[in-house]
Amino acid sequence: MDPIALATTISALTGVCLKTVGSLNALQTNFTNHEQTIKSMCSECTAISASLTKIQSCVLQDITPLDHFQLKGIFDTIITGCRVLFACLEQDLEKLSAEAPAIRSWKPWSSVSKSNGDWDQKRMSRYLADARMQQGALILLNEFLMM
Repeated sequence: MDPIALATTISALTGVCLKTVGSLNALQTNFTNHEQTIKSMCSECTAISASLTKIQSCVLQDITPLDHFQLKGIFDTIITGCRVLFACLEQDLEKLSAEAPAIRSWKPWSSVSKSNGDWDQKRMSRYLADARMQQGALILLNEFLMM
């Protein structure tokens, strides 16, 4: 993958990360029982976005790391992992967003915090764990690129 293509891919993925943070923030008012999970996911997505931006900057400044055959595979694996994570997460967040207004209008006199809709805590915890693993991989890649 050439540096420009990689930088473009990373830029698009960074946009997806930030969109996901926006979606999570929008859901926070409807799922107050899961506020900690949502905040943690926002934090991880923001950290992933920052790591991706740092990698993008390194790649555009110095293309020699891309010449290493093994590093190309690592880039590909990490970028693919991020794409899959955010595609699945965004799909679930879109479903929750579509249901959230219905949840709120169903019982407007009741506490919103009692309304959990179809929030699947196990699934969201897995997304959080996956995001943390992706962030760890990005940190290692950034460290390698700094050598």
